[in-house]
Amino acid sequence: MLGAFGEYGDGKYNTLDTIMKNGLGDVTSRGIISYVGGGILGRLKIDNIYVDVSGHAGNSFGDFNSYDMGIDAQEEVKYNYEVMYYGTHLGCGYMLKLGNKFSVDVNGKVLLTHQEGKNITLSTQDNVAFSQASLGKIRLGVRSGYKLLNVLTQYSDLEHEHMKEVETKSKRGRGLC
Repeated sequence: MLGAFGEYGDGKYNTLDTIMKNGLGDVTSRGIISYVGGGILGRLKIDNIYVDVSGHAGNSFGDFNSYDMGIDAQEEVKYNYEVMYYGTHLGCGYMLKLGNKFSVDVNGKVLLTHQEGKNITLSTQDNVAFSQASLGKIRLGVRSGYKLLNVLTQYSDLEHEHMKEVETKSKRGRGLC
C-alpha cells in the first residue's frame, strides 16, 4: 500500500524571560510559526506483521517581535524567516485480531526530522545566525481497537517515546550575514 499526504500546522506563542543579566529586566516576545509540506507513506503487510515507512518535506515559516530587547525599551525588534524541513520514519508492528470486533497492535517506530539553519537580519540591522536542528525519536506502543460498526472503530493507544536531546544555537553580530 502506498499513499501521498499533505501536512499543515500553525501556532502563536508568547514568551517571558525573567533572567536577564544586562539590566533590561523582563523580556517578552510573541510570534507566529507555521509549516506546510507533503510526503509519501508506504506499508507492507504479511499476515499479522507490517512494516511502514514515510518521507516528508516542506517549509517552516516564522515571525517574531519584541519591544524589550533593544537598549531603547520602545524599539521593536522583529524578524521573519522561511526554512526547509524534511524527515522520515520507519516502523513495524504485529497486529493480533481477537474475534471479529477486537484487535491489539504492538508497534515501534524510529522518527528523524531535520530543519535547516538560517542567517537573518533583524529590524535593528543586527545579524543573527540560527543553527540547523535535528531530532530523533524512538516510539514504542500498544493500540487496541474495538469495532463499533462496520465503518466505525474506537481506538485506544498507550505509547512511550524517547527523544534525543536537541540543541540549537544562534549567534548575534553585525558581520555574520
